[in-house]
Amino acid sequence: MKPHKTYYYTDELNDDFAATKELNAKPVPEDFPYIHKNPVWRFFAAILYRGIVTPIVCLYCKIVYGVRIRGKKHLRGLKGGYFLYANHTQHEADAFIPTLVSFPRRAYIVTNGSTVSVPGLRTIVQMLGAIPLPDEVKGLRRFSDVLKTRVAQGAAVCIYPEAHIWPYYTHIRPFRAGSFAYPAECGVPAVPYVVTYRERRVFRKLPPCITVQIGAPILPDPAAKSNSAERHRLRNAAYAFMHETAEQANQPEYIRYVPAGQESA
Repeated sequence: MKPHKTYYYTDELNDDFAATKELNAKPVPEDFPYIHKNPVWRFFAAILYRGIVTPIVCLYCKIVYGVRIRGKKHLRGLKGGYFLYANHTQHEADAFIPTLVSFPRRAYIVTNGSTVSVPGLRTIVQMLGAIPLPDEVKGLRRFSDVLKTRVAQGAAVCIYPEAHIWPYYTHIRPFRAGSFAYPAECGVPAVPYVVTYRERRVFRKLPPCITVQIGAPILPDPAAKSNSAERHRLRNAAYAFMHETAEQANQPEYIRYVPAGQESA
């Protein structure tokens, strides 16, 4: 496949090619209402998530992205909540795939503040499981508490450790170990999965289809808690699976990524 376009990057950790990066995101305050106790709110959230959006997402992902999911067997023996870790290569699909991966469990997704900055959509995206990162250090404790609450409720919480979106990127970018403190602190598994791409058999000029490969759960060491060594152990195990899976897949290059300064290469 001939690349559809080319992006030039300077920093694999911090460059962002998301379509929403220009959005004027409002700060997420320390008192952000992560959990709603109002029974009416919770009722409509359940109806929206389970009765309306989940069936639509299943059909949409199958028809538009040709999504195939492999490795669901790894999740069958998990009796409680867990954290999902994945590469970040889609705008809208990355908001949908965790629901498909974790089904029938409820899925929540750690997002940036832009997801709750669009007027009129803040309530809806919260009902659908968005957990925005706070902008203030004082809000980190409440943010951490809500993640612990959700996994304690038996849900899956998805984290994109690469943080920034590189659409259709076919490799795994480096990412830090900080977010792997959560499974260590909660004593629940970290489950990596990888989005890879396959060329369409027909309509070859369209973006490639998506395959999701779920890895085996990585269990935290109860004695280690969330010390630095344990965070890095979990991170390294997840990265190893993700990197190996991405490199072994025969992926078409829909978008080419080139280091800045090599434009003429």
